Amino acid sequence: MGKRTAIELARRCKDYIAGIFLLSIWLLGGMPAIKKEGIAMKQTPLLLNMSYDEKKMSTDGPIYNLARKAVDVIPADGTVYFFNPVAGGAGSYYSYKVKYYLYPRQVSVVDPGKEVKMEELGKGGYLMFYIPEGSLMPDIEHAVNNLPFSKKVYQNTDKSGGYQAIYAVGGEGKR
Repeated sequence: MGKRTAIELARRCKDYIAGIFLLSIWLLGGMPAIKKEGIAMKQTPLLLNMSYDEKKMSTDGPIYNLARKAVDVIPADGTVYFFNPVAGGAGSYYSYKVKYYLYPRQVSVVDPGKEVKMEELGKGGYLMFYIPEGSLMPDIEHAVNNLPFSKKVYQNTDKSGGYQAIYAVGGEGKR
């Protein structure tokens, strides 16, 4: 081995060492993402052993249980007034999920601060409430409970402390 090949070999080793060093820095920088993937991999067997409803509950949260019960209670041609617990992004999530799960029922979303006319409620339909734990939603559900033309058909408090209720009003809700 001549002097020239030893120098070339040293240069190649230097390039390999620099590459290994850069690769290790890149891997260390990606550790938070890899950690999340590891957590997901650990949960995969758990998800595979869940029923369909358990999977939907773990991904969609408590709004799924309320929507599933509403499908059982409300006829396909019914009208639903869903009282959105929050305005903005999270409220859009709730309203879109309710509209999706309750199709083909007509869903009217009542956002916080929006007024509902009593004449509309008197025509018949259903009111749906989902009030997450710690929500600042006014106590409209209490007022609806006292209306003479409303009847509570479902009530539940989920594991996270959120309150769920469905009322029949108007033609469906006469006592």
